[in-house]
Amino acid sequence: MKLNEKQALAANTIDKNVLLDASAGTGKTTVLVNRYVNILDKGKFDGIKNEDVLSSVVAITFTKKASNELKERISKLIYEKAKTDERFKAYYNNMPFASISTVHQFALKMLKSLPLLAKIDPRAKVAEEDEAKLLLDRAIREALEEKNYDDFFKALGKNYDDDFVSSLNAIANKTMGMDIAKLCDNTKAFLKEINNEEKINEAINTMLNTIAEVKGKLTDRATLFKMIKKHEAALNNLKNNGVSDSDINLIKIFAYEIGQNKKLEDKYDIITNSAIYILSALEIAKLDYYDEFFNLLESIHEKYKSIKKEEAVLDFNDLEILFRNLLKQRELREFIKSKISYIMVDEFQDTSPIQKEIYYLLNDILGKNRLFVVGDFKQSIYAFRGADVSLYNSVREDFEKDDKNSTCILMNDNYRTGKEIISSVNKLFNAKMPGYVDLEAKGDIVNSEVKIINYIKDRERDDEARAIANEIIDLHEKGEAFKDIVILVRNNNSSEAIEKMLKFVNIPVYNNASISLNSRDEIEDIYNFIHYLRYEDELSLIALLRSSVYALDDDEIFTIKDRDEFKNYKEELNLYISMKDDERLDEVIKTFIKNTNYTEKILHRNRAPQAYANIRSFINKISTYYDSGITNFENIADALLASRNRSASEASYISENDDLVRIMTIHKAKGLEAKVVICAKTNFRKNFDNGFAKLSGDKIFLRFKDLYANFKSSQEEDNLLDEEEKKRNLYVMLTRAKEKLIIFKSKGSAGFTLLLEGMDGKYEEANIEERVLEAKKLDIEESMDDLITKEKLQWQSLYAPLPSRAAYAYDFNSNSFKVYDDERDILEEGSDRKSLGSAAHRFCEAYEGKNFDEILNESAESYKLSEKEKELLNICAKNYEKFYKTVTNAKTYKEFEYYYIKDDIIYTGVIDRLDEYEDHVEIIDYKVTSLDEDTVKNIYKTQMKMYVDAVKNIFKKEAKAKIFILSRDKLIDME
Repeated sequence: MKLNEKQALAANTIDKNVLLDASAGTGKTTVLVNRYVNILDKGKFDGIKNEDVLSSVVAITFTKKASNELKERISKLIYEKAKTDERFKAYYNNMPFASISTVHQFALKMLKSLPLLAKIDPRAKVAEEDEAKLLLDRAIREALEEKNYDDFFKALGKNYDDDFVSSLNAIANKTMGMDIAKLCDNTKAFLKEINNEEKINEAINTMLNTIAEVKGKLTDRATLFKMIKKHEAALNNLKNNGVSDSDINLIKIFAYEIGQNKKLEDKYDIITNSAIYILSALEIAKLDYYDEFFNLLESIHEKYKSIKKEEAVLDFNDLEILFRNLLKQRELREFIKSKISYIMVDEFQDTSPIQKEIYYLLNDILGKNRLFVVGDFKQSIYAFRGADVSLYNSVREDFEKDDKNSTCILMNDNYRTGKEIISSVNKLFNAKMPGYVDLEAKGDIVNSEVKIINYIKDRERDDEARAIANEIIDLHEKGEAFKDIVILVRNNNSSEAIEKMLKFVNIPVYNNASISLNSRDEIEDIYNFIHYLRYEDELSLIALLRSSVYALDDDEIFTIKDRDEFKNYKEELNLYISMKDDERLDEVIKTFIKNTNYTEKILHRNRAPQAYANIRSFINKISTYYDSGITNFENIADALLASRNRSASEASYISENDDLVRIMTIHKAKGLEAKVVICAKTNFRKNFDNGFAKLSGDKIFLRFKDLYANFKSSQEEDNLLDEEEKKRNLYVMLTRAKEKLIIFKSKGSAGFTLLLEGMDGKYEEANIEERVLEAKKLDIEESMDDLITKEKLQWQSLYAPLPSRAAYAYDFNSNSFKVYDDERDILEEGSDRKSLGSAAHRFCEAYEGKNFDEILNESAESYKLSEKEKELLNICAKNYEKFYKTVTNAKTYKEFEYYYIKDDIIYTGVIDRLDEYEDHVEIIDYKVTSLDEDTVKNIYKTQMKMYVDAVKNIFKKEAKAKIFILSRDKLIDME
C-alpha cells in the first residue's frame, strides 16, 4: 500500500520522538508496520549486537491480540523485503525474538533477564486479572477475620458479604503501589482543615440568609418552599445554637433535596454548596473509622503481597512497579542500551501514569529521541482500567516544547468510512468535543448513509429488538450478508434481548457482548454439580435433578423425594464425591458428563455449538488451577463458586468467515470496521455505584450511613469525567461503519440519547411488525462445518484433555487460523499425573548445572506433588542431569518460541529445548510416559515434523528431533 504524505512522514521520521495523532480509520497500523521495517532498514543500533537488532526494536500494543496481528503484518512485509535485501532474511528468521507485545509481556521479559536485580522469584508466574482478583479476595477475607469490624460495618450501613468484599477489592486494587500511610495522612489533614469553626458558622449563616432571601420569591408548590415551611423551627434553632449531630438530616435535605429553579439557580447553588460544606466538615467525627479503614487497607495489601509470594505469583501492577523501579537503577543504563534501541507504543491514549513513566525512563536512557507514540484522544475509553487521557495531551505538550528532538503529526484522512457518514460524525462532534479536528473522507466508498430509527421504549416488550431484527431482514433481502452486519452496544448486559430476538426470527447471530457464560444453563449445571460435590446439599441436588442432566420436573422430584429413587440419585453422585479426593476436578467433571450423556443432550439445542464451546472453556479454566500449582479440591471449588456471579465472556466458536450477525460491545469493537454498523441500546443507564470508598487524587473518602458529602463530591467529579468518556465511546461507536450507519434511538436523556440530538441523517420510525426470516433455519447437524456436530464428536472428544499449548498456523489465503495440538500436555494412558510432567518440565527449564536439590524441591512444591510423585520427579531430574552433562559445544535455547512463514502460512509454537551446534540443531522434547517407543513415535511424529521444519527454516541448518523420556532415561530419535 502506498503511504500518503502524513503516513510517510510518520513512518520515515525515526530520528526524533513522534506523537502520531491518528483519528479513526486513518491507517495507524500501516504506519506502525512500515515504521518498524524502516527502523530495521535505516535505524542506528550503536552498542546492539547484530543478532539482537530485531529484538531491540520494541513495539507495545494494548492487547495480546493486537500484538499478534501486528507481528503478522510486520512478518509479511519483512518477508517481501527479504526477497531483495539479504539483511531482511536474517530479520525474518529472527522473528521469534521480536519484541512485539503488551507492556506487561515486555516488562516480564526484561525482569526475567535480570531476576536478581529485579528481586523476583525465578518460579514466578503472572496471574491474569481473574486469578489476581481471587487472590486479593482471599487477602481481604483473611484481613477481615483478624478482628471485629462490627462497629465499622454499622457506621457504613454495610454487612460483611460478597458485595462488601467486592467493594474492598476495587479500592485495594486502585491503591496498589500507593503509600497507604500517606493517603491516610492526606485524608485526615483535609478533614481537619475543613473543620474550621469560623468557616462552618459562615456557611450556616450563608445558607440561612439565602433561604430567607429566596423564600418570598417561591411559589407554595416549590419543593424548597415546602422544605422551609416544614423545617422552619429547626432552621431557627440552627441559627441560634449552631450545628450539632442532630442537625445532620436537616442539612442533608438542603444539600440534596431542594429541587431546581432556573430563575433562582445561583441562589439554589449557594444553599446546596453551603450545606454540603457543613456536612463535609462534620465528617471529622469519623476520624477513628478512617483510621480503622486505612489500617484494614494496609493489612489487605500486606496479606496480598504475602499470598503472592507464597504462590510465586506476580500481578500486572507488580510487573509495572518492578520494571519502573528497575529502570531507575542508573547502573543498568548500559545494559538497557545494549538491549533496546527504539520504542513504539500503540493506543497511547489508554496509557496509565506508571506506564507513561516507564516509556519516558526508557527514552531517557536511549538519548531522549527514540520514542514513538500513536493514539487518538477521541478514542480513550479505558478509564476503568486506569487509563488517563490527560497523559496523552501532556505528551503532546512535552513534544511540542522540545521541537529539536520531537515532533507531532496529525492524520485525519479517513479511508474506512463513506463521506456521508463522515460529514454527520464531524458535525456532531464539532459541537460536543473541544479540540475536535474534522475527518476527511478519502476512501473509495461512493455511497454511504446514516439512518436514525426512533422507537418508543416499552417496559412490557422490547420493540427495539424487534425493530433491529426487521431492519436486518430488510438488509439481507437487499443483498447484505449477515457477516457484514455488526451490532454495537455500550455494555455487556444490554445485548441478550437482541440476541434472543434475532434467534427467534431465524437470523444467525453470535453475541460477543454477552456476559452470560456463568448464567448459561450448561455452566449452571456444572456449578450445581461442583456445589454438590463440595457441600452435598439438597438444594444443589434438586437443581441437578431439574437440569438437562436428569430432566425431572418438579412433580417427579416431589414424588421421589422420600422414596428409594431419590437415594439412587444420591448414590450415583456419591461416585463422583469419592473420585474428587483422588482425581482432578476437571477429570471428575468429564467423567460425570460422559456417564450422563450430557453432551448428546445439549446437542439438541439451537445453540449447541456455543454450549459445547462453553463447556470446553469452563473445563479448560479449571485445568489452569492445576497448571498454577493449586491442586486442593476445596480451594479450587471455593474459588470457582466465588466467581459464579461474576461476568465472564462466552467461548468463541466461530471463524471470521461464518455468515452470522455479530453483537459486541464498543470496547471489543476497538479497531474493528464493518460494512453495516447498527448502534443499539443507546439509552443505557449507568450502573449504580454500590462502593463505600472513593479514591480522590491523594485522598480516600468513605460513604458513611449518615455522612457522605466528601464521598459524593468525589463521585460527582468522576461523573464529569464519565460524561467526557461517554462522548469518546460514542465517537468510537459511530466511526466503525464503512457504508451504513444505523442508530436506534428513543426519547429521554439516558445514555447517548442527548448526545445524538441533532445528528444529520435519515430519520424513520421503527418497524415493529412481527416477521420471521424465510430462510431455512441453520441446522447444526448438517451445516456450519467449522462448528462441533454430532458426527465430529466421534473423533473430536470433549473428554480428551484440553492442550495447554498448541501450535497455530494462520493461512492468509483462507484468512483463518489452523490449530495443531501439542500432545505433550496430554495425560496419556499409563502415564503419571499431569502435575508430575509439569514439574519435570519446570526442573529441566530451571536447571543449569547447579542447585540441583533446591530446584528439585521448588519444582515439586510448585505442583504440590505427593511423596510418590516426588520420588518419580527425582528420577526424572537425575536422568536430565546426566543428559545435561553430555551436551558440549552447543548453544542451548529453552522454551524456544518459533515463528516463521511458509507458503503464506505463519507457524508458531514452543519447543522445550534446542541445542545449536556448528552444523546442525538438535530438538529435545521432554515426556513423562510409560508408553512404548513405537507408540510414542506414532503419537508425536506430526508435532516433531513441524518442529524440524520450523528449526530448519529459522536456523538454516539441518535439524534432528529427539524425544527424551525423562522417566526412563531414554532418548528416542524421530527419523
